[in-house]
Amino acid sequence: MASCPTRIMIVLALGGPGCDPAPGPTPSANIVTDTIGDTIVVRTLSGSAWDGVAELVPDLTIGQGVDGPEEYTFGRIASLAVDEDGNIHVLDGQAQELRVFDAQGTYVTTLARRGQGPGELARAEAIALLSDRRVVVCDPANSRVQVLGSEPEQTAEWRYQAANHRTNTPLWTDTQGRTYLVAPDPFHAPDRREHIIVLGPQGEQLETFATPAAEFAPAVLEARRTQGPIRSSTSRVVPFSPTVSWAVHPTGAVLVGISTEYRIEVRLGDGVRRIERSYEPVPVSQAERDYYREFIERNLRDFQSDWTWEGPPIPETKPPFTALYPAHDGRIWVELSMEPHSESELWLGEKRRYDVFEVDGTWLGAVDAPVELAQHPPAVFGADYVWAVTRDDLRIERVVRYRIEFDR
Repeated sequence: MASCPTRIMIVLALGGPGCDPAPGPTPSANIVTDTIGDTIVVRTLSGSAWDGVAELVPDLTIGQGVDGPEEYTFGRIASLAVDEDGNIHVLDGQAQELRVFDAQGTYVTTLARRGQGPGELARAEAIALLSDRRVVVCDPANSRVQVLGSEPEQTAEWRYQAANHRTNTPLWTDTQGRTYLVAPDPFHAPDRREHIIVLGPQGEQLETFATPAAEFAPAVLEARRTQGPIRSSTSRVVPFSPTVSWAVHPTGAVLVGISTEYRIEVRLGDGVRRIERSYEPVPVSQAERDYYREFIERNLRDFQSDWTWEGPPIPETKPPFTALYPAHDGRIWVELSMEPHSESELWLGEKRRYDVFEVDGTWLGAVDAPVELAQHPPAVFGADYVWAVTRDDLRIERVVRYRIEFDR
């Protein structure tokens, strides 16, 4: 017999210490909570905890041009990590160096440099911090995680079972000292699907499970060609089509969002909390449609000269969100689809806005971000600050700390 959902209408006055950083009247949120089996659905119909939209304001910049000191010059920043004191760890993927800067942006030390030995980096691509402040560095080309501590005895090398490959995905850790990395599962070699490998505090391999990316197949356009006996193909995702976004929360929960609608699941153990919110779909403008259609056609015709667009069309509206980011304080930042930065400069990308939720599903409000904030590497989100990479017109990279500021 099917179970009946339990529905509760809640109007929350979301103020008080630590909850409402903006002044003025205490806002309220109109929230509906349903319990369906092992899933708790928290849906925000209107209102929020914050009064108005917050903004990311530059507060500190680390990095100089090519003529600056070597320690302040970055080639290609692959990953960022920030500890509880605000010290910033920067992995330069091009130089294969892990540099540390203090909360004032002053260079402190280089924890690791290029090399093949213990504590050295070969093709490192992502970093994260364990609860005891050790730094874990993912080096998938060598199927290892380098562990770097403040003392020599804290340095270790964790090997894991996976084929050598580059993942271009973040490295996550949780409050229990576990590390989560993405790699092909060696026990599923024929399909080469990516899996999440969970390592314990001492590097022991605890479990392996498939990434949520396998749960939804995005709309793609494919081109094929034949050169003698060799047949090959390439594909591109249809612009603005729904995709799967996922990440690992500091609690160890897996965040999953399939952007066919505004729905995000927090999966922990046998239970699921589903976060939903009412939203107005953002239309795809004609200028965007023309720009991306021309880009895809030119790209695929370079591979297959007679290629024609016979697959799924570009949607009329954009998916509600494009990415999920767990924050240090446990909140969940959701990057939204927005209108373009400029109809005449579509290559600049869209305006940037994030919805911010408590892990219990409460919508706190929205935060606007500068368009130059890079999507890769992922930004690091905290309670008061966001650390991210920016690139100028010469493609020179810098690390910028943004302050979360409310209109007072």
